Amino acid sequence: LENCAILTICNDQGRSVIDLSNLRVFPLALEAVAEDAEVSAVVIRGAGGNFCLGGDLGFLLESSEQGEEYCRNILSLGHAWTRAIISSRCLVVSLVDGLAMGAGVDVAAASDLIAVTATAKFRAFYNRLGLVPDLGGGSLVKDRMGYSGALRFFSDRRSMSAEGSIRVGLSDVLLDGEPNSTDFDRKMLTVTRGLDVSDPGFVAVKTLLNIERYKTLMAEQDASLNI
Repeated sequence: LENCAILTICNDQGRSVIDLSNLRVFPLALEAVAEDAEVSAVVIRGAGGNFCLGGDLGFLLESSEQGEEYCRNILSLGHAWTRAIISSRCLVVSLVDGLAMGAGVDVAAASDLIAVTATAKFRAFYNRLGLVPDLGGGSLVKDRMGYSGALRFFSDRRSMSAEGSIRVGLSDVLLDGEPNSTDFDRKMLTVTRGLDVSDPGFVAVKTLLNIERYKTLMAEQDASLNI
């Protein structure tokens, strides 16, 4: 895609999970991309047939054994993912193919636009572990679906389909075809149709629209550190 950077959520083992190997890397990569004047849009995608399965459970368990302060530091590093997405000057599109689960939902919801394939599924997962949306997904999903929609989503143990996510406003466009193919790349262009993302005016509008969104995200993330 012209003037578009692609960031892939992938750990050292080639899985679309968040762990110590990529926890610090993703926000830095997104910031570096935004510094390139030739890049006006960023597509976030997963590896191995899924968008993002959230935090690696083994990594999360090991972190919990390191004590409360260590866990807070790790969570703060995770918070930088969604903050970097919202504050990026670029148009950020999450391409959800396969499963977006846990923190993967948070990452997608932070994006400006969410494109889904027919195989996309969203699953909150947090309630099964007695957890809350740890990267700020509560406010981000609520911003897309409204309070009652977000409450239903985070309380439901079932997965939400691609069609369902379009219907309730969680995602924005359903794309058919095989990801990473030339035909699919052409279809991805339809996601940004009508948006002159290279125009400085676009950056100004995006910044203004995200002021309250960013403040609410920060408030939720700060609260999550004390739960």
